[in-house]
Amino acid sequence: MIKISDRKIYFDYYNNERSHHSLDMKTPAEVYFNGLLEQADLSKNKGHSTGLNQT
Repeated sequence: MIKISDRKIYFDYYNNERSHHSLDMKTPAEVYFNGLLEQADLSKNKGHSTGLNQT
């Protein structure tokens, strides 16, 4: 039986360190968190006609 700690180590490696060919050699974490950042930037700029961040 696989211990929970062993699974945590594996999933951490799989999601944060191992690059994936199908993700253009990025990690799943990079793809996920970059997507969140892009969404945040888009929502921050929503309503501005120029699309520039005017803070």
